[in-house]
Amino acid sequence: MKNLFFFVIFISAIFFTSCSEDELDVELQTTLSQDLDVIATSGSDRMDGHKSAITDSEYPFSKSAILSLDNEDTHQYLNKIKNVKIKRLTYRIEDYGTSHGTLSAILYADEREIHRVEDLLAQDDAGEAIVFEVVDVDGKISQMESALLNNKNLTLTITGNRSCSCSMTFKVRVTADIEAIANPL
Repeated sequence: MKNLFFFVIFISAIFFTSCSEDELDVELQTTLSQDLDVIATSGSDRMDGHKSAITDSEYPFSKSAILSLDNEDTHQYLNKIKNVKIKRLTYRIEDYGTSHGTLSAILYADEREIHRVEDLLAQDDAGEAIVFEVVDVDGKISQMESALLNNKNLTLTITGNRSCSCSMTFKVRVTADIEAIANPL
């Protein structure tokens, strides 16, 4: 009888210690999107702190928005997330309307340059829906992952110049495919 009792305790101990906390983690897959709606008029100015490294044009533009980790997929786990991985980060410039000319721009995440385009033709390229993929050069995406993990958001900024004094409106849509690991509820 004693042997049976010790056997049950031994099996129970193995069972309960073999379940690690990591096996209970929740894996979340989500897509974060943020639009930066730029309205550049002849009187537009750069935002403070973002000096365009492209050119010193008379026709600058700048727009910022917050990319948040908090969405329908992540909300209930937001304070339990312990790892964030950006699987793919892209952006596209679209909805030029009647704008014409070219633009050159730099995309920032929390004031760190992550990508730039030069001499993009407004009318021609808008119809082709060019998608720019941001690759992790110099740990830029890793820094974004840390900001999303620690702050649950980051600030995206597009700043640059356009080739004409005419008003130009367009949208920059930033999309991040995210994988997050969270502790169980």
